[in-house]
Amino acid sequence: MKKHNYRTKNVNEINWPELRQQLGGGAVTFAVDVAKAQQYALLTDAAQNVSALVKWELLETTALIQGLQQLGCPVTVVMESTGTYGDAMRHQFRQAGFDIWQASAKRVHDAKEIFDGVPSLHDAKAACLIAKLHKEGLTKPWHELDEAGRALNAARREYDLHQSQYGRNQNRLEAYLGRHWPEVLALFDLDSVTLEKLLVAYGSPQDIAADAEQAAKQLLEACVVADEGLKEMAALIGKLTAAILIGLHLDPRNFSNAQGFLKALGLNLTEKSSGQYHGQLKISKRGSAVARKYLYLAALRLIQRDPVIGEWYRAKADPKIKMKTVIACLRKLAKALWHVARGERFDARKLVTI
Repeated sequence: MKKHNYRTKNVNEINWPELRQQLGGGAVTFAVDVAKAQQYALLTDAAQNVSALVKWELLETTALIQGLQQLGCPVTVVMESTGTYGDAMRHQFRQAGFDIWQASAKRVHDAKEIFDGVPSLHDAKAACLIAKLHKEGLTKPWHELDEAGRALNAARREYDLHQSQYGRNQNRLEAYLGRHWPEVLALFDLDSVTLEKLLVAYGSPQDIAADAEQAAKQLLEACVVADEGLKEMAALIGKLTAAILIGLHLDPRNFSNAQGFLKALGLNLTEKSSGQYHGQLKISKRGSAVARKYLYLAALRLIQRDPVIGEWYRAKADPKIKMKTVIACLRKLAKALWHVARGERFDARKLVTI
């Protein structure tokens, strides 16, 4: 396979009228590799017979959009989903009336050697790969968070901030208790409410962290209560977990099927082979670890509180590999959540067979 040349032109060097004539009014794809300052994109027709590699600085984005509008044809912008550098630019593209699609950064990375045989990746090449992945149908429409979703995402970040600080202070507390009051750790767990109240009575940084965390948690839960469509989800997995899923762009209502939602969470099964494992099916873990953490806790609560799920778990669980059964329950819960988000009532008897 011959080496591919990735020659680029600055946006100000593009002859837009000439390009418009070459494209003939057909729909075009504008595949963008987002960077901190210098941006690269491949402009191409549907068959990828006519194309132009464009580069521009962020301050030149307005000129770029004006050039794309001069083409007089439908424009689909495809961008990777990672980072925040592309957010402002994506907003400008959407305001200009362009369709926005999302490409997986993992797929772009994995395809780096497929098309030109060279195991390297740079900005111009990444833009070409994004265009090829879109042509192959390996991208998806970009769902923007609405105002309520953005509020949830902000509240989630605030909650994570306090949760992180709480965890660090809890570790410090354990160290100081080990020095000044080692006996108490034999009587109470470190996260015991009784221990917390006892320490608050004597004064501790922990009370500030706990109060701040509770306030952020209440804000998240209030956002969920205000959304009529989230009530059934919240009843199944809890208000906090529902809020965190929405804030992480993992609203089940935005996925066309339950399997797609499962994959976005990193709970789809993939075959793993290594020195330890040979052909075993394990969850991919490619989705958000935060989302999996809270759904895992929701699955544990479901096993404890739902009699049908509890009976199924006790019948299936092997004492040596209990985690495997919990993961199975977690996957079932995620699939059920997709249906619940569409207005169905949760029925554990549909989920498991006893």
